[in-house]
Amino acid sequence: PASVSAAVDRKCIEEDEPCPICYEDLNGCPPSKLVWCRTGCGRNVHGKCISIWAEHQAKAARARQALDGPYSSSASSHSSLIDQTLTCPLCRAGWGPFKWPPL
Repeated sequence: PASVSAAVDRKCIEEDEPCPICYEDLNGCPPSKLVWCRTGCGRNVHGKCISIWAEHQAKAARARQALDGPYSSSASSHSSLIDQTLTCPLCRAGWGPFKWPPL
């Protein structure tokens, strides 16, 4: 996966800008329901959508591990798989630790 680097500022939401996952409008969405790519592009995404994206990426990582066999040195817990595999759906930069909903 892509490495996680320095923080990137959140970009402003453009008029009629859709979520890159569900394609619903981001305008009018409360900031508490949005997250952004802090390591690459700075673009906004619905928190719920990136949570689904994270699950998809973790499932793909588990499938790759299953193909490697039970003695693979890359075996990890579910939550660490999400942190290791989650990338921005737009720029593919490593997302870093993620938990939704936020505390």
